[in-house]
Amino acid sequence: MADKITRVFQGNNAIPIVFSSNQDFVPVLSVMLQSIIEQSTKSHNYDVIILTKDIDHTYEDRLHSMLAEYENFSLRVIDVSECFERYTLYVANRPDITVETYFRLVIPELMTEYDKVLYLDGDMIANADVADLFEFDLGGRMVAACVDCDSIGHCHHGDVSLKEYREDILKLKDMNSYFCAGVLLMDLTRFRKAFNSEQLLELAASYDWKQHDQDVLNMVCNQDVKLLPVAWDLLRDAGSNQYMPEDLYEEFLAAERDPKIIHYGGRRKPWIYFDVERGEYFWRYAGKTPFYREILSMVNDANTARMIIPRGNAYELVNEQQAKEVVLRQFVNGKIGFRFIWRYFKAWLSYKLKRKK
Repeated sequence: MADKITRVFQGNNAIPIVFSSNQDFVPVLSVMLQSIIEQSTKSHNYDVIILTKDIDHTYEDRLHSMLAEYENFSLRVIDVSECFERYTLYVANRPDITVETYFRLVIPELMTEYDKVLYLDGDMIANADVADLFEFDLGGRMVAACVDCDSIGHCHHGDVSLKEYREDILKLKDMNSYFCAGVLLMDLTRFRKAFNSEQLLELAASYDWKQHDQDVLNMVCNQDVKLLPVAWDLLRDAGSNQYMPEDLYEEFLAAERDPKIIHYGGRRKPWIYFDVERGEYFWRYAGKTPFYREILSMVNDANTARMIIPRGNAYELVNEQQAKEVVLRQFVNGKIGFRFIWRYFKAWLSYKLKRKK
């Protein structure tokens, strides 16, 4: 087991925030970190911890550079690879998921000085101060989280295999309480009394879980969950949300109007596809990070391979490399953002329409 993680800040205004990430994912996580910084308040101290097995010192230093001007932020990168050496953990069904998703299972045992922590996925944007989320009353429950709207909708719309899996394998007592593990407010004292890390990891390695450690957490926290407002973990509607119970669907629609945390779950990511719902929030912060070049390199070739650049009242068709250089210059000049992307998308659309006439 890795060394215990000690408290950096004392007092009730300390907000411990835990992420898990590999080296490749750090540029994306940095965008979430930038949004947290900009939504933060000076009255709170933010204790940021990143669990990893391979983040190098170069990337760690660049993350630290983001916090240089903020005395109320601390950031630590913790190598937890030793905790997982004995286990083979299933991720083969999702190419966009890596083994790091399971790292949150060791949080209770690693952070024995903490009674409560906030775990967040890195593919998110904070649209509000996460300190407000941390201050939610858990009401004696092990965890607080938001329902997974899409999968609940699937269960209500004829996905018999998923419904049976959750009833027979996960033993869920309430299908409508299945939660997304991207935002977790964890009562670590309750977790430590119920399970140790070895028990959780043995369970995680014992089966090919459809939704990985999220299924494990739903299984062990069955009916011991406080449901948070969906606005604190807003995922895109892939088409199934309308089949949820009416009250949950109305809550989702309200969350769309005022999201607190935007979660880019699933395979459609704004750093790969420019047309992802609420992608403008991601690009609002991406250009402010020291990883903007790496983020730009992730953009799917389909977005840039035949990009149309407006030149006054005319349009110029450019190749992928030229297009990326144009976008990079905009990043460097501080002009990147959704409006920039939308400008070029409109130019492309206008070009295509004119050609059809």
